[in-house]
Amino acid sequence: MMEELRATYDYILLDNPPYGVVVDALLCARVADRTIYVVRSGLFDKRALPDLQELYESGKMPNMSVLLNGMDPEKQGYGYGYGYGYGYGYGSNVNPKPLYKRILGL
Repeated sequence: MMEELRATYDYILLDNPPYGVVVDALLCARVADRTIYVVRSGLFDKRALPDLQELYESGKMPNMSVLLNGMDPEKQGYGYGYGYGYGYGYGSNVNPKPLYKRILGL
C-alpha cells in the first residue's frame, strides 16, 4: 500500500496511538521515512525521557523528531525560577510584550 501511495503523493502522514500503548507505531515506523514524536506540554511524564532517548538512539523510530505541543505562550520563560532580579537597569527600552506577540505583530 505504501509503495502505491508514494507513487502518487509527495507526503504521507500516518497518525498512530502513542508508542508503547499498542504495536502500531513500531509497525508503521518500518515503512516511514521520518517519525514525529508529539509531546504535550504539562502532560508528558518526564520520567519517560530515557525511553524517548532510547527510541532515538536505537533507530526504532527513523529520523525521529520531537514536537512539543500545547505550550501556553503566556507562561513562556526560561531558567529555573530563582528570581535573581539584579536590577542593573537593563530593559529600559525593552518591549514588555511576550516574544510570540512581537514576532506575530500582535
